[in-house]
Amino acid sequence: MLEVSGLAWAVTIGAVVLLLALDLVVAALKPHRVGFREAVLWSVFYIAVAVVFGVVFWSFAGSQFGIEYFSGYIVEKSLSVDNL
Repeated sequence: MLEVSGLAWAVTIGAVVLLLALDLVVAALKPHRVGFREAVLWSVFYIAVAVVFGVVFWSFAGSQFGIEYFSGYIVEKSLSVDNL
């Protein structure tokens, strides 16, 4: 069983809130039609964030939990692509 400290939860939740705020501010400051290039760049950015989180999680929690995280991420990403 994985035990996560309160500090780790606070940092994770803070990072998610920061990313949501960044996304909202960028969208609110310059409302415009999103083109293909911009959509791809934002997608690559958020995929990179997820991969960095997974690598950090793997290094702190161990390979078993890291494999479970990346397996879940790949399944979730494939299901979201299926909705397109």
